[in-house]
Amino acid sequence: MNPRLRQLLGFPQRVWRWFKPAFWPAFALTMSMGAIVLARQIPESVERQSQVACLSAALQCFGILLVVSGIMQTRVQFGQPNALRSALNWLRSFPQLFLKPISASAHITLDSMTVSGTAETRSALAAEATVEQRLASLSAEVVTLRNDLRTKSALLQESLTALKAELTSQTTTQADRSAATQNLVRAFALDGLPAALGGAILAFFGTIIEILPTG
Repeated sequence: MNPRLRQLLGFPQRVWRWFKPAFWPAFALTMSMGAIVLARQIPESVERQSQVACLSAALQCFGILLVVSGIMQTRVQFGQPNALRSALNWLRSFPQLFLKPISASAHITLDSMTVSGTAETRSALAAEATVEQRLASLSAEVVTLRNDLRTKSALLQESLTALKAELTSQTTTQADRSAATQNLVRAFALDGLPAALGGAILAFFGTIIEILPTG
């Protein structure tokens, strides 16, 4: 498919993603303006007051439903139970007349600890030891020190590798948490907040529509 044609076909979807955060406020403003125009067109009569009152009540009820819907969407996005489950949990939490005895037990398990260390033993040379014996003893000590240094270097390298892995894991975890938080805030801004704002707009105009003058 032609790239320009693909972009042209995807343009409505991009426009909808752009307009989605403002859908409910725009819908509420449009509905409120239409209700105001309709109320101003109702002629003065005995029934006008009741008709305008019904229009006002409809706007307010729909606005309240939108606000509640926005709050429920926000609760679900942040991992909270919905309204029905919250009500059931609240009913189950009714205090009992006789409290049940509470028993508790604790069990502590200590992992085995391993302590490692190095020790060096040196044999004292006699005062009458020959030069060859002294050189042989020094060579043995150099070999021992070299092996000990290699062992400690390997242990240090393992510790550094484990530390780097731990830092990488923590960095990845923090990045994942930050991304999850951003997604929650973005979902709240796209879903729950616009619906609640649209409901507040409808409720506001539903309240003042009865005091507007007729056309």
